[in-house]
Parts: sequence; structure tokens; C-alpha cells
Amino acid sequence: MKLYKIFILIFLFFFNTTSYAIEIKSLVKVNNNSITNIDLLKEIKFFETINNKKINPQDKRALLERLIDEKIKYLETKKLKININKNELKNRVQLSLDKYEENIKNSKDIYDYIHDKLEISMKWNNLITSFYARKLEINTNEINEIIKSNKFSKIKKENLFKLEKQKKINILSKTHFNLVKKKYYIKYN
Repeated sequence: MKLYKIFILIFLFFFNTTSYAIEIKSLVKVNNNSITNIDLLKEIKFFETINNKKINPQDKRALLERLIDEKIKYLETKKLKININKNELKNRVQLSLDKYEENIKNSKDIYDYIHDKLEISMKWNNLITSFYARKLEINTNEINEIIKSNKFSKIKKENLFKLEKQKKINILSKTHFNLVKKKYYIKYN
């Protein structure tokens, strides 16, 4: 009789856990690499947690499009074997986490999410920097005129150079991404 009760408890346990399982479905394929409903749910959960509000249907579509763009960047940087400094990545993840409340900072899921997103972003920026190094040169004369007229400190001067370089990276990144995206087959399921 005792064995019978144990069997029933085990059966109920497995029955209950499987009844709540989420079916994994491919939403989009990017060159035979799937973006699943689970990937989208993680994205939604992150944004709802960070923004402390529910996401509307239009935002879900935008998040899916962003996942597609990130998948393309991931595949492209992987194909070209682009690397980054792991310590720099770790520092940037920590800086990003510092913006949030303790319950968010201490979440392993949030840490992993931010880590993965920053890794893709940093690799993509390295790709752009390596492809377009000459186009990223900044006109120092213009910057020096701005610095002189505003009497910037050394730190503000460095930040201004970084800002100008980042602007150029962003422009070149969008242009390059649009060229790269055409090479990838995107199929919505």
C-alpha cells in the first residue's frame, strides 16, 4: 500500500510538471538559426523587469526585430572570428548592472542577459572598427576649436573625442549592417 502511494505521488509530480511546460516554437529562422518563443519571452521579461511595466503588442514585434538584428550580428561576428577583451566585457556588464536596483543587480538571469547583449554589441563594434578604421579618424582641428571656445577640461576633451568617434561608429554600423543583412535569409514561421 505504501509503495502504491509513492507511485501515485511520483505520477502526480511528473504529470503536474509536464502540464506546465512551454512548447518551444521557432518564430523566425535566420540562415537556419532559430529565434524561438523562449528567446522572445526572455526579451520581454527583461524589458518588463527593467521598465517595471507590461509590454504592448507593438513592442513585442519591435523586440522580435531586434532579436533578428542581434542574431545577424552574432552570426556575422562569429563567421569573421571577431574577439573582445573579456575583462572589458566584465567591467561593462558591471557598469550596466550598477544602474539598477539590488534585486535586479543580483539576478543571474539579468546578468547573463546583459552579458550576452554587450558581448554581441562589443564584437560588432570591433568588427566595424576593424573594417572602417580609416573612416573613423576624427578632425582634431574641429574638436580643438570646440574645446578652446568652451574651455573644456582634459576629461571633457577625451569624452568629446569618444563621443565623436561613437557617432561615426554608429553611422558606419548602420550602413554596414544594412549591407550584411541582405546576405541573410530571414524566414518568419
